[in-house]
Amino acid sequence: MARNYTIFDKITAALHSASSSLIGLFKQFKRKHSLNIYDLIFIETTRCGFIFKELNMQVKTICDVHNVEADYFRFNRKESSRLAAKNIHNSEQVTLNSCDIILVRHEADKQRLKELYKINENLHGFILHPVCNFPPKLNLIPFQERDKVIIFPGSLDISFNEYGLTGFINRCWPDLDNLGYTLKVAGRNPSSALVGLLAKQKNVDLIANPPDMEPLMRKARMLILPDITGTGMKLRVAEALSYGVPVIGTINGLRGYRNISQFGFAVEEIGQMTAVIKGLLTDHEDKLTALASNAYTIWKEHYSFEVFSRRLHSILEGIV
Repeated sequence: MARNYTIFDKITAALHSASSSLIGLFKQFKRKHSLNIYDLIFIETTRCGFIFKELNMQVKTICDVHNVEADYFRFNRKESSRLAAKNIHNSEQVTLNSCDIILVRHEADKQRLKELYKINENLHGFILHPVCNFPPKLNLIPFQERDKVIIFPGSLDISFNEYGLTGFINRCWPDLDNLGYTLKVAGRNPSSALVGLLAKQKNVDLIANPPDMEPLMRKARMLILPDITGTGMKLRVAEALSYGVPVIGTINGLRGYRNISQFGFAVEEIGQMTAVIKGLLTDHEDKLTALASNAYTIWKEHYSFEVFSRRLHSILEGIV
């Protein structure tokens, strides 16, 4: 059920760089429980520095960092205020310099956090904890039985997703649109400018706000990730691998993933994707088939929920 928040609630949340719902839930929890009765608290966001005002030093804390939030906000903001950016930075700084253990998705994010917030590794332990994806809900489709589809899945109202896709459409797709493949763009809330751009393209289908991405993903022969900026790891890569879908993208789009050459290709910049994709679709379909076969194995061995769960249990056992 939706909650009604007062102006005071919203101002309080804004000053803490957190959503009104997070602040509201925290207040409800505090009325019934003390945080200090727990041996360990696991925190799923860096934008909650306010929690540490309620904790004593004996309570162990772990923060699971999905993104470098200050950078994510800077990459994605459209007309946001400097005050909001400063609040997010301050809240993230308090959270990370207060936690005992910091889980990060990959080494680059770890180094960025240390640079931004001067985190002392002697006081706060970093542990690499990559993303995972749950087992596929639907059966895998043999590669040769799939549609001749290249898919771009992602939240289209996030600026850097739109920028990357626009770059791919303008720089790469004119050389790929006559190969017998359809590019399916699937995501939420595309802007009117993006809708207009895609409507002008040959063999491009826009699927706005799909209720479920998996039926689209499993039928594709390739996923593209033309990212220019971003932090964290793209969960959609792990989802694609779980359905045996090869991934072609920029190094930034595939950040944090290992064994990339076994399930796809990572290039320096968007324009270089053209030659890779064209080669796979015209001259090296056997290579594309092999990448698809490897993708599921890579997911199962490195990015499945089972692997993620075992690693997390090991981390927890080392603390409590």
